[in-house]
Amino acid sequence: MRDYLHDKLDKDQRKQVDEWFDSFGYGQDIEPLRDEEKVDRIHQALANRLQTHIKPPRRTTRLYGWFPKVAAAVLLMLMAAWWIWRPHERLENLQELSADLPPSFDTIRTDAGRMKRVVLPDQSVIWLNASTQIHYSSRHFEQHRELVIDHGEAFFEVTKNPDNPFIVHSGAVSTEVLGTSFNVKSYPELDYVSVHVKTGQVSVSAQNGIQLDTVAAGHGLKYHKEGKAFQADDRFAADAGSWMEGRTLLDNATFAELALVMQHRFGVTLQTRLPEASHFRYTMTILQQTPLDETMRLICDIHQTNYRRQGNEITIY
Repeated sequence: MRDYLHDKLDKDQRKQVDEWFDSFGYGQDIEPLRDEEKVDRIHQALANRLQTHIKPPRRTTRLYGWFPKVAAAVLLMLMAAWWIWRPHERLENLQELSADLPPSFDTIRTDAGRMKRVVLPDQSVIWLNASTQIHYSSRHFEQHRELVIDHGEAFFEVTKNPDNPFIVHSGAVSTEVLGTSFNVKSYPELDYVSVHVKTGQVSVSAQNGIQLDTVAAGHGLKYHKEGKAFQADDRFAADAGSWMEGRTLLDNATFAELALVMQHRFGVTLQTRLPEASHFRYTMTILQQTPLDETMRLICDIHQTNYRRQGNEITIY
């Protein structure tokens, strides 16, 4: 460790040390390290404790009794301090995620069947649906209120600030608001990105910067990725974010979209070999509290099909 800190190792040796530290889960989201004040306190505490061992009171007896313990403590604390303060590696990881936002930003994600509430530095609130990931610069957010939906669905309650618009980037679509509540869905498995507004209004633009439309409360739109065109989609706009209450609303959804909902909500894989399944459409409400078997019976009743389940795989036939 001393040679590592003094840059005396060759490339292979440094890689071996890095891999060892990474095996402890450095790449995971670490809650305390999101807050710069907490990081400073951790760093200061480590520094203070190191000083007590680096410059201990003068003692003339029992030197060799406590020295191994102190040496071990110093080594562990140096390792911890180095592990927290690896700015070059952290910066490299952040830059890989986005070239558009300033470095040093937070990544927040949810797993299948999970939701999460996030309060941003400007006091805006985001609700993340299942299997969603976003990232944004917490350090610069109050100056640049921008974030990226890497994949998934999120509902926003934006704090009003006429002088500083709030911008959400979601693949081929960017949504800009001053203060409102709205829902954005942008899963890579879907051939569209949707925006539905609950209160206020938003401005939606394509990736090339051309404004698509201004969407008011109670309205929505879908942007089709392949055709690079949008269409009005107002039916469930008034219920934008209903998934937060455990209600997933489907309107003329394809089998692929239904399968995506089942995967994210229940953690199951829905599949079929029926040739006509490509023409199936589903308009229904899926309730989180309804047992999976009952939900599957409702799904099968729509097109008079059956299903069988093996573990987490469900086949419609």
